[in-house]
Parts: sequence; C-alpha cells; structure tokens
Amino acid sequence: MIWEFPEKAKLADPILTFIFVFIVFVPSISIVVECCSVLMEGTPRGFNTIEFEEQVKQIPDVCEIHDLHIWCPDIGRKAMSVHILSNPNKCGQVLRKVTALCRANGIYHSTIQVETTQDKEDQNYIDCHHQMH
Repeated sequence: MIWEFPEKAKLADPILTFIFVFIVFVPSISIVVECCSVLMEGTPRGFNTIEFEEQVKQIPDVCEIHDLHIWCPDIGRKAMSVHILSNPNKCGQVLRKVTALCRANGIYHSTIQVETTQDKEDQNYIDCHHQMH
C-alpha cells in the first residue's frame, strides 16, 4: 500500500513503527524489571522473608538469627546467607534443619554460619551486629 500510494501513506510508516515498538516493548517490561532485580540482588518476588525468618527461629536450639539475606543470583534461583546462634553441641543438627528448611523453600544455595552461645561469651568473639547493611 505504501509503495502504491506514497503521498497518502506518509503517516502510515511512523504509525506502524510506534505500533511495532508498543508490541515489542510492553511484553519486555517484566523481563527488564526482573533483570534489574537480579542485578540489584533483590529479594525474590513473592518470597516472604519475615515468614522464613520466623520458621528458622522455631527450629529447636536456634537461639538467635541475624544477617539474613535472601537474593536471586539469576532468574529463577534463590540464594541465602545467615548467621545463627545455637546451643553448644547442637550446631550440626541446627545446620541440617536450616538447610532442609531452605530446600523446602526453594533455596538451593545457602551459606549458614552457626555460632554457639559459648562462642559469644569468648573474649575474642567478633560481634557482627553493625550498620553495614
């Protein structure tokens, strides 16, 4: 049509260009948002961090939890790091239970630092409560 009536179709080209841009741009918005979330190491969409933290606190022999971070290293995968204060001689059990809880919540890459209440009383204990986050 444009080739047959070039004078009548002068507006058709820009209009069709904007329609094409709209058709391509709208579906890609969610992909761009998700990629930005990955780059910013954001919490996975729909993941309730507060609920997960409460589940960890309910595990027997977990005394305290801090420095909990859950993020997406890439689209569709979750990673987590956390520091857990546990009763002495229960670190292995706590580690296994927290790891199982992570798997149940779709977190397959986890870094769990288990400290004991005994460690906290040591004079060389390094307190990691700070404003770095």
